[in-house]
Amino acid sequence: MVYCTVSILRYLSQAKAISLRTRRLQYALFRTLTVQTIVPVVFLHANCGVTILLPLFGVDISMFDWISVACSCFPPFDALATILLMRDYRQTVCSMILC
Repeated sequence: MVYCTVSILRYLSQAKAISLRTRRLQYALFRTLTVQTIVPVVFLHANCGVTILLPLFGVDISMFDWISVACSCFPPFDALATILLMRDYRQTVCSMILC
């Protein structure tokens, strides 16, 4: 994944046939996809991993009641990342809501 990230960034920085507007859009898409990869790791995989692994080490998980809440927060935060990071998408959504 790190290799692909570096390859994408290198290609975008060295591309000559791409207009400035297209390059900006590609960087915005890249940032959005990066955040959309991090959000599930934080809100789903890490929390479920804690739930599964801590009892194996004898840790009482009754203090981790917030894990189910964190898992249910994943969809809004994932959508929020797209809305906040993609300017064109944000403008379209705002124009649809505000008419």
